[in-house]
Amino acid sequence: MASLHHIRTVATYESKTLFRSWFFRIFAILALVFVFFFNLFYQTKVGFPFDDMVALPAKVPFMNLYIINMAQAIIAIFLASDFLKRDKKLDTTEVIYMRSMSNADYVIGKTLGNLYVFLLLNVVALVMVAVFNLISPYSAFRLMPYFYYFFLVSVPTLLFILGLAFLLMSVIRNQALTFILLLGYIAATLFYLQGKFHFLFDYMAYQLPLTWSDFVGFGNLNSLLMQRGIYFFLGVGFICLTILLLKRLNQSKTVNGVVTVIGAGSLIFALVLGFFYVNRVSQFDNHRKEMIALNDQYAQAPVMQMTRCDLDVKHKGNTIAAVADMELKNSTNEPVKEIILTLNPGLSVTNVEGAGYQRDQQLLKIQPQTALAPGDSLQVKVSYAGTIDESLCYLEYDRERLDLITRDDNATIDKRHAFVRNNYVLLTPEVRWYPTPGVNYASKGLGWLHKGFTHFSLTVEPANDSLKVLSQGEKTIGQNGTITFRDKKPLPQISLVMGNYQTRSITVDSIQYSLTYLKGHDRFDEFFKEINDSLAPVIRDLKNTYEAKLQLRYPFRRLELIEVPVQFYSYSHLWTAAREQVQPEMVFLPEGGYMVSGANFALSKRWAERRSKRTNESITERESEENLFRDFVNRALLSKDEGRGFRMRIGGMGRNADDNPNPYFIFPDYYSYVNEINSPKYPIMNRVVESYLVERTSDDRPGFMRNFLGMSSDEKGNMELQDKSFAQVLQDQDDPDIVDNIIQTKGEFLFALMKAAAGEDKFDNVLNSFLEKNRFRETGINDLKNDLASSFNLQLDDYLSSWYNSKELPGYLVNDVEAVKVKDGDRTSTMVTFHLSNTGKEPGVVKFTFRLGGQGRRGRRFGGGGEEETVERIVAIAPHQTKRVGVLLNEEPRMMMTNTFASANIPAVLTQRFEKIELDEKRTPFDGEEVIDYDNGTAPNETIVDNEDPEFKLVQPESSSFLKKIFQAQLMDNEDQKYKGLNFWRPPVEWTLTTNTNFYGKTVRSAYYTKGGTGDREAIWNVPIKDAGYYTVFAYVPKINMRWRGEDKGEYTYTIHHDDGEDHPAVDIKNTDGGWVELGAYYFSPDTAKIELTNKTEASIVYADAVKLVKEK
Repeated sequence: MASLHHIRTVATYESKTLFRSWFFRIFAILALVFVFFFNLFYQTKVGFPFDDMVALPAKVPFMNLYIINMAQAIIAIFLASDFLKRDKKLDTTEVIYMRSMSNADYVIGKTLGNLYVFLLLNVVALVMVAVFNLISPYSAFRLMPYFYYFFLVSVPTLLFILGLAFLLMSVIRNQALTFILLLGYIAATLFYLQGKFHFLFDYMAYQLPLTWSDFVGFGNLNSLLMQRGIYFFLGVGFICLTILLLKRLNQSKTVNGVVTVIGAGSLIFALVLGFFYVNRVSQFDNHRKEMIALNDQYAQAPVMQMTRCDLDVKHKGNTIAAVADMELKNSTNEPVKEIILTLNPGLSVTNVEGAGYQRDQQLLKIQPQTALAPGDSLQVKVSYAGTIDESLCYLEYDRERLDLITRDDNATIDKRHAFVRNNYVLLTPEVRWYPTPGVNYASKGLGWLHKGFTHFSLTVEPANDSLKVLSQGEKTIGQNGTITFRDKKPLPQISLVMGNYQTRSITVDSIQYSLTYLKGHDRFDEFFKEINDSLAPVIRDLKNTYEAKLQLRYPFRRLELIEVPVQFYSYSHLWTAAREQVQPEMVFLPEGGYMVSGANFALSKRWAERRSKRTNESITERESEENLFRDFVNRALLSKDEGRGFRMRIGGMGRNADDNPNPYFIFPDYYSYVNEINSPKYPIMNRVVESYLVERTSDDRPGFMRNFLGMSSDEKGNMELQDKSFAQVLQDQDDPDIVDNIIQTKGEFLFALMKAAAGEDKFDNVLNSFLEKNRFRETGINDLKNDLASSFNLQLDDYLSSWYNSKELPGYLVNDVEAVKVKDGDRTSTMVTFHLSNTGKEPGVVKFTFRLGGQGRRGRRFGGGGEEETVERIVAIAPHQTKRVGVLLNEEPRMMMTNTFASANIPAVLTQRFEKIELDEKRTPFDGEEVIDYDNGTAPNETIVDNEDPEFKLVQPESSSFLKKIFQAQLMDNEDQKYKGLNFWRPPVEWTLTTNTNFYGKTVRSAYYTKGGTGDREAIWNVPIKDAGYYTVFAYVPKINMRWRGEDKGEYTYTIHHDDGEDHPAVDIKNTDGGWVELGAYYFSPDTAKIELTNKTEASIVYADAVKLVKEK
């Protein structure tokens, strides 16, 4: 009792001392004020509803505690490490030191005093958050996450950092040095160690996957408890070491022994937890490598066609037991002695009827009694049971890439691919929960790839009657409580979902549309009170509009949107556009619409109301709800890109990509799960058709983000193609993200070539007809070849060989662009003319897109309407050929975009804006193409030196700041990228290579840029002079619109060395239109003309691009 009294006395004294500390008071007041205004702005109508907290109620306490935890982890260092210094300097604890108490009483009391103060602050903050949460019109209230996050986030963090601070102060006994070490440790964990070994070093839980789901709770509770347990027991161990190291008489040997045992036990247990935590990840990775190696052995094995599969599944708590009754057909030309199937390795095979078998990890080898002859079928019944091993999924992703995606794509949400729990089940084909023919991945090439179509039936016995069962096909309920699904059409795959669901349905034009959500997750109702009567025509209009673009019709009788746990996640496969969130007849949306574009109806409605007030537009409540619904469907389901733009993400800032594929894009239900074009010689052909069809529904738009990134993903792919053929890229798969973009650009290029030869509309009509008549069955590429040959006399083989195997790329020059108004009969049209040259060794094709309407129709109306009108022209061009192209338009164009597809051009998409277009009554209208003399972009009397040429060089001092180098290397996402992004707000101090459509260049439009400075950095062009004489000197000065900053001001001062000395002509950049600017005429002798440009200017940015010398006659 005396010991408890001593501990309480010390704790009380310590807490009072901290409460009286102005440092703590200021921190506490600032923390509570921040929490108050943060929640006032994001949880009430004073501000705007925050996406995360609207979608996931558990995010409300998490986000608040998350921010407080980061701050208090740092503040606690200062207060905790002050305890010995304060005690000695002020003698504030002399009365305690003199008392008969153990060191354990003293240190434990100090620890509890500190913990009490900080945890009390956490409790007060959480109570404030809960009050806001309860009265919030946007966020639902969930009580348990408040307790979960308090004990998982705050307690281990504080105990660890207090223990570490106490221990270091006891050992070092120097407060300043302790501060430096602890702050260095925090910086290391935040910037370097945080994501290592699956967040082992993340003591603050900064990026730990702690998101809680109403469906399944935490995604991986065992890993969370292990990681937080490490820091809890480390904290206990450090506190025990502090007790043993305290410079004071021990008072009690017994207590000392107990402390030693507890301390050593805690540290050992923390290390054991750390070992098992890391070992789990290591075992996961090793298992994946073993499965890949096994797949590679059987990648070339003949693949059977599964014509029928009847599944009988029983759900038993956290496991399933199933029987798969299959018919396997030999569609090859050779007898087959062993049939390879893939089944999740967590599912144990208990029996196989109809043949012998061997099980080797994920592979099930079926061994018929006699070899299966070509065309014959085998009836096999496989019984299996167990759990799902998610290590089988997405084998093409190595650990480095998985960790990168985890960091970039919101690390605080665990990424799960399947769920089998007593109250919830979610199984998709990626986990191979039923046997499938062949292997699921091989590391070299795509020869293993096979899809096929199967007649499925599924009978399910759920664990309890409260679970609603969902799958593909017509649903019937048996007398014994089993549910059966059967589809008349063969499908490539099926899924299984069971949960405590509610469903709402509506039938429009014989298609049943359903929304299935977790009971109680119906907060969307308040935004759609008036739309019920008009919902059917809105759905019909959305469907018809999308299908008019895609030129394909929806093939199923059902479409069901199903809410699933927020942790469900899929990665993309390079061989298909489909993600696991979209299945035949189904789309899996994360709970609450978390991070789904357009799903924050509260925010969308607020913005719509503000927009209506600003424009004085009056709309009815029904029209407002229709707009909300249209906006959600267009953005969430009918857009290939997510389109969320920049958004704050707790645990990561998200990928700064120029495009982010939308995993809920409905397109796979129109093609990926409906058609299959098989080609052993060109196994990527089906994916290429996918990419072409997807692009039908998207618009070519200026790459706003690419300017900030330096290169788009397509351009990175084109650079890869400069050294490898398409076939080699697919074989190596060095960077799957780049490979995916290569597939897209190569696919667009191939189809553009064929459309240029056949005619755009005619080609699409034939392709659409081919796809329509071959739905729900596998077709060979020869069938497509025959249709194209009979319709257009177009021989697909003439294109495929060089397209697939050549290492050469076309390169394009677009020069002499001019837009004028001309008299075209009785009407006035706008004529755009230009010269197009192909500088490469391969045939090329370019798509020109004209955006019409002058300054009108920019962007789109809320709800998805108001798209701008465009006109497209595809031009095919031979190697080393120049064409004059003319296009007559009914309206003034605002912009011309040039898409060069797979080419040597950077940027790959060039833009040309048109300002005021004048009438020229003397010009003859011209609409078409004509071949003219080849033009390589340089006149005979011109000499041009570009920044890409060897005659160009830079002079700049090296950065001497070590810390600056470290943090620049850490923060730059594209450190190894040749072309960096343009940063208008904070231009780099050093010369940096970047690209932009407004720069000079033949195929590569690039320039160096730097921040305006004092003249310590210099660009030098050494222009070769063959003949003596006078030359007019030009400098290419780009004009780049710096959005939100206005025009740059200042002068560029050039230094020109010539025979008569040197001159220093200046260019006022504000008064230039961009392009070639004349600097003067000078006499040069045969040798080299030296032209210099420094960064000495008042302008914010200096561009070093190209210079041109034109010999005077």
